[in-house]
Amino acid sequence: MGDNSLDRALEDAAENLSKDYRAYLRYSFKALEAIMLRLNSMLPSGDIIAIDIGSGTGEPARVLSTLDARIKIISTDMSTFMLKAHPASSTRVTARAESLPFRDNSVHLTTTVCAFHLMDSFQSLTEMHRVLRPGGIAAIVASEPEDLQSQIFHRFFPEFAALEAARHKSMTDIATLAETIGLTFTDHCKEHFTLQFSSYKEVIDIVRDKPFFGLQQLDGATYEHSLQNFSRMLEQSFPSGPVCSPSALTLGMFRKRSQ
Repeated sequence: MGDNSLDRALEDAAENLSKDYRAYLRYSFKALEAIMLRLNSMLPSGDIIAIDIGSGTGEPARVLSTLDARIKIISTDMSTFMLKAHPASSTRVTARAESLPFRDNSVHLTTTVCAFHLMDSFQSLTEMHRVLRPGGIAAIVASEPEDLQSQIFHRFFPEFAALEAARHKSMTDIATLAETIGLTFTDHCKEHFTLQFSSYKEVIDIVRDKPFFGLQQLDGATYEHSLQNFSRMLEQSFPSGPVCSPSALTLGMFRKRSQ
């Protein structure tokens, strides 16, 4: 993210959302735990030093550290507001993904969960490669474009969906870029899940809070007009009962080639 205006927008969004961020996460914790179990099964024996990049309020780091006490996680985020939501005992460093304040060849693992689309792809992968030891693993967890399209927020809010689609890369595209940097695509898995909301009104209330960065990027007139259409289509499609939003998380694992 070399664009200073984009950095400022992300910081402002993080400040507004940090206190309630967990309530707005667009993935299921069961799916995240399954992803982290798969990742953990691929790690070498012995102690592991890991950097969680774009850590947000720390949910992925918490899940991974709970699974395996060997893993010492350093959580990084460009937002001090997000990092303040972490447990006081955690190790937290304010840093951008494109400029990590760690030595070359110093860690065994880097992780980033549902944040890669907000980073400069080339620069962040370059930094992952730099800080990893030879043979170390970069784990990227993301929603691929086709899985975003099935989410309720994207199906009925095309202006928001267009912004998100422009930022999210497929794991194949990420792998192609990573290969040029020295990270070899070694494994991947996908975990499908469905989020359930009590009614269409709950979903509309969430969107009114603008918890997703793409919603905050829309100008006021576009957002208000789109929100009206979103509300109408949602009520027509789910007039009563719960609203289901299917999607998936994809884990891509990349190994730093030995030098």
